[in-house]
Amino acid sequence: MLESTPSLPSQNPCQVVFLHGSGSGPWIWEEVRNRLEWPSVALTVPSNRPGTNPELCAAELLRDPSFPANGPVVLVLHSLAGVLEAPLVQALGSRALLVFHIATVAPPPSRTYASTVGFPASVVLPLLFWLNPRGLIPSPAMLVRQLGEDLTETQRTEMVARHRPEQRGLFLEPVPSAEVRVPRAYMLCAKDRCVSPSLQARIAKRLGAHIHSIEAGHLPMLARPVEFVELLSRSIATELATSAQHMPATTGA
Repeated sequence: MLESTPSLPSQNPCQVVFLHGSGSGPWIWEEVRNRLEWPSVALTVPSNRPGTNPELCAAELLRDPSFPANGPVVLVLHSLAGVLEAPLVQALGSRALLVFHIATVAPPPSRTYASTVGFPASVVLPLLFWLNPRGLIPSPAMLVRQLGEDLTETQRTEMVARHRPEQRGLFLEPVPSAEVRVPRAYMLCAKDRCVSPSLQARIAKRLGAHIHSIEAGHLPMLARPVEFVELLSRSIATELATSAQHMPATTGA
């Protein structure tokens, strides 16, 4: 049974930034954004840029006119977008209210996505990107097997049709060397065939994140949107309440 969501402290609103994983796009967040009570934006992660890396990609996102210019920000990161946590949090500073991970591969400082996943990805991915300099994209059958097992047929068809090739940068270039400290929650996808639940659990433990387990594959925002929004909302409301408790009291004139 899902727990009740703490009430929203109206004096301390936030904005939610949704960042998708490899090959997908802002479209995967449409239903959860419609259900979420907080204002939000879903941006296109420019991971398909030749020559990019986590820091350059984060800088481009921060320059996007839709990225919140002020106030507390909740970052919702899916899968590959985990490599963007450190550079984004470094840039946001105290504005980073919460990072909500969904089946992310979030490397330790100075490590890469591929090295964090480990063998054989650490060997195979560099080779595959070398063989596919214009971008790497899985076959439709692999996409369905790894990402679409618990999706509807319509969702699978759309997911395959809209999947885009990726460049090497976010997979093979290291994240910044500095550790970042920020409140974190991690949605562990228990039926994931792309990022193993055991790897997710190890990453969440290293991050010190509060873990929410969901019986879903790699795309819970599509497969279980109602439960997804409930878990995300609970995390946001809890962090807002905690933040409000630490705000200095104000008095009238």
